Amino acid sequence: MMTKTIKVDEKTHKRLQDAGSKGETFQDIINKILDKSERTDGLEYEIGLLEDIDEVEKEIENGEAIEFNSIKELKEAYS
Repeated sequence: MMTKTIKVDEKTHKRLQDAGSKGETFQDIINKILDKSERTDGLEYEIGLLEDIDEVEKEIENGEAIEFNSIKELKEAYS
């Protein structure tokens, strides 16, 4: 496996050490942090979708949006 060297300051080095457990390499620690970040990003996206759905439901209740029960209804409305 090809490796790369990255430079970090002492504070970041210490934070990486603190984020790891005994026996973990810096590669293990960095991958763990990146994996967690990717899962969090996905979760934030899903939460955003749920918030969008809530907003649309409120607009429908207030008569500010049109509700379609199927793609067919949507196509018919805009044909």
